Amino acid sequence: MAVLAFDDRPGGGATTPPLVFLHGAGLNGWMWDAQVAELTEFRCITIDLPGHGASRGVPWVSLDRSAELVAQTIREVVGGPVILVGLSLGADVGLRLLASAHELVERAVLTGMVVRPVSAVMRWLQNLFAPMVALRSLHRLTGKSGGMSGDRLQQWVDQVSPLRVADYRLIVGEIFAGVSLDGLERVSVPTLALAGAKEPRVARDSVELIAARMPGATARVVPGVGHTWNVEHPDLFAVTVREWAARDGE
Repeated sequence: MAVLAFDDRPGGGATTPPLVFLHGAGLNGWMWDAQVAELTEFRCITIDLPGHGASRGVPWVSLDRSAELVAQTIREVVGGPVILVGLSLGADVGLRLLASAHELVERAVLTGMVVRPVSAVMRWLQNLFAPMVALRSLHRLTGKSGGMSGDRLQQWVDQVSPLRVADYRLIVGEIFAGVSLDGLERVSVPTLALAGAKEPRVARDSVELIAARMPGATARVVPGVGHTWNVEHPDLFAVTVREWAARDGE
């Protein structure tokens, strides 16, 4: 049995490997509802990362440990290479998965990474904010930011516990210290490293740093979008994934 919770939707005929989606911090696989609904030709697997959603019972330890658990889940559920899609925390875990188990990834679309340290002021503000992540009101807002509405949002609030404060501090502390690029210099997996044009400079700089380190990476800044652009522009996000999945070579 896979150690991480997941949802597996069969595809309608695509011959490419399945899409595996990794969500942002404080959310779970539900944040990909719009993409799963659009990309019906693909088998779509949404994984709940440690400490999140139905994987809340799996303790959050680190990005590398989470990448190990994602790799184990892919091996048990798919058994072979996948097309990896990650946003924010999910993209950071995706980078560490590529560094440690690139043989499990045929192609990747990763967006919203932070690979250089952020300012001490930002770290202080996030630490000050940390206790709020346990509030139900913020939990509802987090669900809305992940694209949930109506019954889906209410189900999220009623059934999914908020991210633990201690887990949030671990996650933010590691990311804001700058996600490690160690090991990516050996990875030739075609990877589309993206940042929204409306994201902070650190995110836009990060895609260039990734492309400079990783032979298989292509850096792009997406005009007119912010951090959670899979929610802001779901159709554009789906088209981006579909086109990258179908590309031949670089």
